Amino acid sequence: GTIRDINALKKAQMALHQEKELALVSLRSIADGVVTTDELGKIQYLNPSAERLLGQDSAAVSGRDYRKILRLVDERSGESLSDLVRLSLSLNDGSGHADEGVLVQEDGSRYHLKVTAAPMRDHFGHVVGAVLVLHDISEVMGMAQQLSYQATHDTLTGLKNRPTFESAVEAGI
Repeated sequence: GTIRDINALKKAQMALHQEKELALVSLRSIADGVVTTDELGKIQYLNPSAERLLGQDSAAVSGRDYRKILRLVDERSGESLSDLVRLSLSLNDGSGHADEGVLVQEDGSRYHLKVTAAPMRDHFGHVVGAVLVLHDISEVMGMAQQLSYQATHDTLTGLKNRPTFESAVEAGI
């Protein structure tokens, strides 16, 4: 009867609590930044990696528009990236939306980020928000720029190498 029902309910609550704890531990230990928002783009949670990247405390930014905290710009144009949360929520196939941009912090430090946004759904399938994964690709971008420079410049003088110079002359630069 009733006692068996109460015990079953307690077991279910314990299992749910353990599952939630495991999910939080996983989110805290992921190297990538994780930002969750509601369906309007208001921040609900930042994991520790996101807090470090954004220079913000999760509790302090809760309820704020994610675009005010995650200010990403296109590397070449300097223009703000499109609204990734809105884009990911507008795609009906449930797939995420990825973009690359530069995060400029208030102290001027810059991070190249690959940001993937995907809708979060409840167990009924209704969209309840979005999850943004911030992957820091600064080191990779730095290596690519260094390799590009080495491929086009003389290592001793730092001047453009012959093939680069000849290409520039042909192009009339």
